[in-house]
Amino acid sequence: MASIYGSEVGSRRADGHHFIPSQIGCAHRTRRLGSIVLVTVIKTGRSISCLINDRGPFTRGLILDLSVGAARAMPESR
Repeated sequence: MASIYGSEVGSRRADGHHFIPSQIGCAHRTRRLGSIVLVTVIKTGRSISCLINDRGPFTRGLILDLSVGAARAMPESR
């Protein structure tokens, strides 16, 4: 389960760079920063590779926070 985040425009990510929502990136609580994960739409089996560059999500039940750019790059779930 993943959510989309983007209200933190301009703030610093956990890797020290400025957060730009249109870039492809994601947040995970424990995986090493710089890791690449495969994010899959379960309904279609289609996926994208996403770089972990931040920490989160801090909402129970969620595994990843996707930047707006990553969410837009996700294959449509038809």
